[in-house]
Amino acid sequence: MATDDEIKRRIRKAAIAGRIVIAPQDGIQQFGPLAQQFLKNVFGCEGALITDESSLSDFLPHPVVGRLARISARLSMYNAIHEHYGVDARQCTYILDVLRLIEARRAAKVH
Repeated sequence: MATDDEIKRRIRKAAIAGRIVIAPQDGIQQFGPLAQQFLKNVFGCEGALITDESSLSDFLPHPVVGRLARISARLSMYNAIHEHYGVDARQCTYILDVLRLIEARRAAKVH
């Protein structure tokens, strides 16, 4: 198994060679600070790179931790989303979809 330093070296080498491509961020960027605040409120994560293709499951425990732990984490995630933003995100796969739901809810409250 590769060490952290080895992994970092491989990533740097791939980046220099142009083999790393980051997915588009146009949609996420439309939400400004809401996207980063969402990560902090729901996952307790600050400063993560998220793209239009980032899924909610990207921030859940790896499947190796066990099925029950993953199910529990998923339920906690949905509860946190509902508690902080008042939306039901159970049908969402991508963070961008949840941010759209949040914005739609906020716009409906204004009107």
